[in-house]
Amino acid sequence: MLVYLDNAATTQVCPQAARAALEVMTEEFGNPSSRYAWGGRAAARLREDRQTVADTLGCAPEELIFTSCGTEGDNWAVRAAAEYGRRKGRHIITTAVEHSAVLEPCKLLQQQGYEVTYLAPDKTGHVTAEQVAQALREDTVLVSMMLVNNETGCIFPVQEVARLLREKNSRALLHCDAVQGFLKVPFTPEELADLTINFFRRNYIEGLFLSSGVLRNPDYTMEQMIRAIRILRETYRFNGYIHAKAIPGAAPELVEQLGLLADRLSCNIELPSEAGLRTLAPEKTKTAILAPMRQIQVRAAQNREELVKYRHTPRFAPAGQSTQMIVGATPDSDLHILRLTQGLYDRYRLKRVFFSAYVPVVESALLPSRETKPPILREHRLYQADWLLRFYGFRAEELLDEQTPSFDDRLDPKCCWALRHPEFFPVEVNHADYEALLRIPGVGVVSARRILAARRVGPLRIEQLPKLGVVMKRAQYFLTASGRLPDGLRFTQDSLLRSLISLEQSRLPEAAPEQLSLFDNAVS
Repeated sequence: MLVYLDNAATTQVCPQAARAALEVMTEEFGNPSSRYAWGGRAAARLREDRQTVADTLGCAPEELIFTSCGTEGDNWAVRAAAEYGRRKGRHIITTAVEHSAVLEPCKLLQQQGYEVTYLAPDKTGHVTAEQVAQALREDTVLVSMMLVNNETGCIFPVQEVARLLREKNSRALLHCDAVQGFLKVPFTPEELADLTINFFRRNYIEGLFLSSGVLRNPDYTMEQMIRAIRILRETYRFNGYIHAKAIPGAAPELVEQLGLLADRLSCNIELPSEAGLRTLAPEKTKTAILAPMRQIQVRAAQNREELVKYRHTPRFAPAGQSTQMIVGATPDSDLHILRLTQGLYDRYRLKRVFFSAYVPVVESALLPSRETKPPILREHRLYQADWLLRFYGFRAEELLDEQTPSFDDRLDPKCCWALRHPEFFPVEVNHADYEALLRIPGVGVVSARRILAARRVGPLRIEQLPKLGVVMKRAQYFLTASGRLPDGLRFTQDSLLRSLISLEQSRLPEAAPEQLSLFDNAVS
């Protein structure tokens, strides 16, 4: 099996970017500086793409300059900065471990009379802001420091250096080669809090979902998350919605602190089976995932009791807890996933279980082929089934069994259940209880309640049901009103199946939806 470890330097282009580039080169190739229609469309797309990148960088679109590569950008920036400041001084500070795209133009500038101070890293590969402070002079016109070293992966203190230059009132410009770190370097708690509050004030977001990969260890990661949320809550007085992901393996006291700051907690189960975890995520265990789930459940129950006695008791995760599992990475059936979902609701009082279709990224014998399409429709059916579990009174064993372990892609789970249980139908809407009404395809929670309220006034007729929110295109096959079916309705089991499949196909998108991408032009 081939393992490629140089993705930070050169990686495979993501499919969305490749398709977008091909589209621009073959279909939308107008000159954006021209006034004809194609040029106008090209200019509009360029503006949108520029805005997307600017939003990601946190700058204005007009501050962006596109270059062919990082090397060209570095050369242009270093030489332009030196030329811009040549009347103020001829001293440059950089590190001895910069990319050659910075070191080579610095050597050229030395030949032209500039003095360059090369900061040496310590034995761990790091360079400090203190080294910059010691090297800084009145005639320093440029400080060039990369964000992440391309050889060692060390993160350099660029933010501290920027703060230092401001504090010293230095006239030096700061250049940063961030090629290796763009969208990869983790935010500090302060940066994350600042970014969130600024987005909130601009009305870009209504709340925050805070998750993280494991940095150093679970406890350290949780401490950073808690610090970020505490800054938001206490410094910025942010009272908006926060959903935080608890890290499996973190200390219980950290889960407690997180729950007192966040509105909702989640601990992702990731894969539907313990065997899947052992194969694909051996660093995670079922016990490590379920332990914080149990703690959150018990603590939330205690908090509800405390709130009854003491009004001002701090609330612990008032919006409850949720989890997420990946669908399609392992051979687990829909039945297994649904049973697990039912068990999580029963045992841990979860508010929601989320499903995520697996998107093939790497080629591995342990995973589906790179050519495998994400099971988006399967994900959709599981969400529909989950809705039936939470709001319609269904149980997992009713929807699927050992003989039928997977959902029919052609039909929603409720229709599938109805077709397998003809003995339950037709349901007389004037006499059926709430639970029976909810079992009728085309009848939802709201319409079932409306039926119960309306029939107190008098018997309901077929013609009245659409006004109560009943979707008669589905429901007409499964109900009666005052003993009557809709006028002229005739069907067999086969024609019923064909009709329901046709109705379902009209509701599904013509093409399978794609995973969202930061640079997807369809996303604004």
